[in-house]
Amino acid sequence: MNIVTDNSAVIEALNKRIEKLESYNAGLANESCEQQAKIRELEANQERAEKLIFELHEQVYDSEYLDNQVELYEALKEPKP
Repeated sequence: MNIVTDNSAVIEALNKRIEKLESYNAGLANESCEQQAKIRELEANQERAEKLIFELHEQVYDSEYLDNQVELYEALKEPKP
């Protein structure tokens, strides 16, 4: 007895599953690229923020105005004769 089976329905179902998996994989790859772009943007923002903080620190703590204010404060703390 020779049994012949038609596997075309199974092959079609598997091909559809492969298409779905390929589409899902492409979506994941796209999402990964978007996340990597966001990470690069955040890293650039962090670098700019750190630079601004450093510049602000220099302006505030290395300024002549602050030195003058400290001198005035110290003078006011000294006891008057």
